[in-house]
Amino acid sequence: MATYSTSFLGQGTYFVDITETAVSGTANTSTIAYTVRLVGNNASWDFDTRFYSVTYDGVLVDAGGSFTYDFRVNNTPTLGSGSKVVTHNADGSKTVAVVSGFSGGSASGSFATTYIPQVLTGPTLSVSGGVVSITSAAPSQTGTVTGYDFRRSTDNATWTTGALSSGGTGTFSATRGVTWYFQTRAIAGSVTANWSPSTSIFVPSGGKRWTGSAWTPTATAKRWTGSAWTDLTIAKRWSGSAWVDLS
Repeated sequence: MATYSTSFLGQGTYFVDITETAVSGTANTSTIAYTVRLVGNNASWDFDTRFYSVTYDGVLVDAGGSFTYDFRVNNTPTLGSGSKVVTHNADGSKTVAVVSGFSGGSASGSFATTYIPQVLTGPTLSVSGGVVSITSAAPSQTGTVTGYDFRRSTDNATWTTGALSSGGTGTFSATRGVTWYFQTRAIAGSVTANWSPSTSIFVPSGGKRWTGSAWTPTATAKRWTGSAWTDLTIAKRWSGSAWVDLS
């Protein structure tokens, strides 16, 4: 919570209290609530209608709230309250410029929201055998990060989630002969950020075939039928006269 204040017509103090009430890492937003109030001198009053306003980053949040005051009866009146959802910057940072004004003055300040550690680029991937090594890109303020997740997919649409180390690294034993997509995200305490963009890597089957001059990797293991290469779905061996299932 933050409180900004200014003198109110020489008869008291004008306050605006600012509180962050919710944070959404996936939406990259915070909900910022305000309360406008007075603390008077116990003696002054004014029954003419006055107005206050609240802006966040120059955008009206509460325009034209009206009030009168009688500090003899109520020395600490609340003039109004409300809230607005504020979108963070792409990297998850956000400082809101708050101004609450009335005829005769204004209270203002800069309110720093909870940092959401957004990962803006896809993870770095490498493969050895069928094991994919995953390294997450770091958000802009890594000191706030308490952990990382990753998720994987073979179609870049249907995902399965796994955990990375606290440093954002990990491995995954992948099905071979498939292109895999990976995304990562950072966690800061109770705030889980959005998923990063995707990075893909092809995990070769490990099979090779003879091209006539060299052995070359093949996405799917194959065997020579005598006239063509065909996918090898069951492991086989050469019996001396024919290919037979390997048991």
